Amino acid sequence: LLAQARRLFYEQPPMGLRDYITADDRLEFAAMRAFLTPGDRELALQLQPGWAARFAEYRQFTDNVIRAAVHELRLRASGPPPPPPGTATAHVAAVLCADIRKREAGLEGSPDAREVVRDYVLCVNHAFLFLRALRGTPGLCPS
Repeated sequence: LLAQARRLFYEQPPMGLRDYITADDRLEFAAMRAFLTPGDRELALQLQPGWAARFAEYRQFTDNVIRAAVHELRLRASGPPPPPPGTATAHVAAVLCADIRKREAGLEGSPDAREVVRDYVLCVNHAFLFLRALRGTPGLCPS
């Protein structure tokens, strides 16, 4: 249990993100990473019950990103592109949609589009992007 707790709360961010995650962000990044990792989500809540409200916020945010991304994919398939994003949710959805389109050709008209987008959105690799968006500083992950 201690090894799992250490991995969840104290594991270093990936090398490419270490310069961008401050001491203030480290715990929030760990929480987002635990939320996005299904096997860690329940354990994190057992060890940190106070994170329930934070996880509810993450759930609402990711659900909104999924809806916005599916909507954008379908709009682009049926007509002109949507207007430039004005909210953090729309920005994140647009960033993820651009990547999804590169990887999943023809997804726009698929009945499985929502499930594919959901699986893509709920990926631990997007923890930093989501953290920045929730903090009001949306932007791409550093390369």
